[in-house]
Amino acid sequence: MKLLLTICCSTFLFWTSTVNSQEPNLKHTYKWYFGYGAGLDFSSGEPAPLTDGKLMTGEASFVANDDDGNLLFYGHHDTIWNKNHEVMVGGVNYGITQSVTQLQCVKQPGSTSIYYLFHIRWVSPYWNIYYSIIDLNQDNGLGALVSSDLLLQNSSQGIGAVLHCNGEHVWISGKILGSKNLTSWLLTETGLELTPIVSNDVVQISYMENTSVVIIFSPDGTKAAVTYLSGSGTGAWGESSFELYEFDNCTGLFSNAINISHSCIQGINFSPDNTKLYAGSVLDCISFGNAQNNEFVQYDISVFDETTILNSKYVISAGGHTAVMDMRNAPNGRMYVCDIDTTREDYGFYKLGVVNHPNRSGVLCNYLPDTIDLGGYLLPNGFCDQCHIAGLPHFLPHYFNGLESTASLDKHVQQEDIHLYPNPTIDLINITHTYNENMQYRIIDLQGKIYQSGTYHTKTTQLNVQHLPQGMYFIQLESTTNHNIFTFKISKL
Repeated sequence: MKLLLTICCSTFLFWTSTVNSQEPNLKHTYKWYFGYGAGLDFSSGEPAPLTDGKLMTGEASFVANDDDGNLLFYGHHDTIWNKNHEVMVGGVNYGITQSVTQLQCVKQPGSTSIYYLFHIRWVSPYWNIYYSIIDLNQDNGLGALVSSDLLLQNSSQGIGAVLHCNGEHVWISGKILGSKNLTSWLLTETGLELTPIVSNDVVQISYMENTSVVIIFSPDGTKAAVTYLSGSGTGAWGESSFELYEFDNCTGLFSNAINISHSCIQGINFSPDNTKLYAGSVLDCISFGNAQNNEFVQYDISVFDETTILNSKYVISAGGHTAVMDMRNAPNGRMYVCDIDTTREDYGFYKLGVVNHPNRSGVLCNYLPDTIDLGGYLLPNGFCDQCHIAGLPHFLPHYFNGLESTASLDKHVQQEDIHLYPNPTIDLINITHTYNENMQYRIIDLQGKIYQSGTYHTKTTQLNVQHLPQGMYFIQLESTTNHNIFTFKISKL
């Protein structure tokens, strides 16, 4: 492939927790470099733009940080830069000249200086997965790429990585293009074991996939998801799907595929608590005129049952002018997304969207598009700088296992700005506020189901909730102008 500020309040609910301070390796995920000169630094807890990156890619990148969160090196499909943002020795033209959907960079278990980089090369007539070795002891500690070897011939672009059940070794996964099998290799303290573990006939799709496969794993290593964009030409991309698998991180085997249709599939991610799966659609479908079914969706996968999972689908956003092309968990427990909106003059390339509470169901996940400013701008040649397109760096997923979001739902608003009463209520809820703008409202149960929604245009309104079953609900108010969001908890008697 080629290429609000959020204001929330709650009378009874205060969703704040801290990143798991017991996980020292979380600092390995502090610095991100991606897109065209874009980057983020999470060392303070909140993402701060980085402006010193050298990347120019529409899709995948990789970053290596040390135990203290300091940058070691980073790169994309054909170039690697060291911590001084200089091209690494041996790090030019190591891969392929065009962007790819996935790259994985993993420190060799037990080593302090050796990293394995899994990447794509085109050697006619095939795409192939290669593994290259980076030695940080070379070039006075700045590192050098010292070797490169073939791992899988005629592969897709999908390369997944996940921690072994022993907590030390790492599984690397890939797929032969058009095959019904998925393949895994084990990286240990002695190097990469080249004899693969093959999950035979596990892929259920009935069509030939595009090379732009994405392979991801849940943070606890028990599930995997693989995207299969249709390979029958761009006109068929709307008929694509992804598959959810159970994964045995002791044996490296995939099993029990659940096939889920998804138009123009590309971005996909698990929530930190392993109970939700998110999927998005690719921008190219908009260009090719078949993006009318583009969706950003959430599934509840806490019970691994096909019917239950399919029935849990929640559409976060949809429309033929939008796309969510990649998404990644972050050390603050939130999930950041490469979201695009072609109705915007800049397509939203200069800001990332954020899912503030990815562990929560339905609308309570609190997705805010176009929120995290990357400091980008348009260059005279028409290209953007410090912007995203369709890729964020991958890190081993166990770093984020069990994280809860640090985002608070009431830290920006004064309580007296908005009032809901009576609470508890039998039949009516009155809403008054000081905001001179149209407001959308949603009444949501604790599982995220929307019972009632609408729009009102005055500073005072009244909602009839007599028909609601007894129980606890959220009322979420959203400005139609600047997307400020307010969330209240009410009791229906």
